[in-house]
Amino acid sequence: MAKLTFLDSFGGDWMNHGERRAINQTDFELKASESRLDDVTVQVAQLVKRDRERGAEIELLEALCRSLVSLLVESGAVDEETLSRRVDETLKEFRAASAPAPSANSSDGSPYR
Repeated sequence: MAKLTFLDSFGGDWMNHGERRAINQTDFELKASESRLDDVTVQVAQLVKRDRERGAEIELLEALCRSLVSLLVESGAVDEETLSRRVDETLKEFRAASAPAPSANSSDGSPYR
């Protein structure tokens, strides 16, 4: 319990044992919170980095798809309108399959209301 040397420098026995223990416990909890905050900060930085990497990958895939579509259309292997319609249908199906189910808690599906 000798942790409060700064307060002890004022002299006297003005703080009881329970108060010292409470202050030391609060100090410990504060340091633990700061450590957890540091951990969360590192995790957020890692997630931001991954997000940027995935964004770059998506941009690369988009460019690749554009090149392949142009190649198919220019070579006459595929009709542009047919390809566009089929891609749109596929994207609609994909979005419908991956859309979250509406929440039973609200009429608009938002879990935040």
